[in-house]
Amino acid sequence: MRKITNRQAEVLAFIRQFKRENGSAPTRREIAEAMGISNNAAVEHIKWLARKGILTVKPGVSRGIVINDSTSAPDFDTWLQGQTVPIDVDCGCVTTEVLLHWVKKAYNDGLLARAGKVEVTK
Repeated sequence: MRKITNRQAEVLAFIRQFKRENGSAPTRREIAEAMGISNNAAVEHIKWLARKGILTVKPGVSRGIVINDSTSAPDFDTWLQGQTVPIDVDCGCVTTEVLLHWVKKAYNDGLLARAGKVEVTK
């Protein structure tokens, strides 16, 4: 495993938590504000995590931070496309859109398999 500083571990943990709660990666500004650091410091931490192969940053994309480890849960849309077992719902009282909203919320909250089960430990 690649060694990272305590602060880099905190930034990585924040990115994971934000993605789990919001379904997308945070912006650099959101990282800076949450961590109480400057935008430049946030960018430097992201660059170092990328150099160590822990993150990939998609150029020109505001929320383009991707965690590279195999324990990171995929985003909801990727996870949903990979499902091969039908979701059996015996309720005619909700629309497909409402059902998908609640399935997505459960996934992002870590209530479905492989969703948000990994935490950074020190």
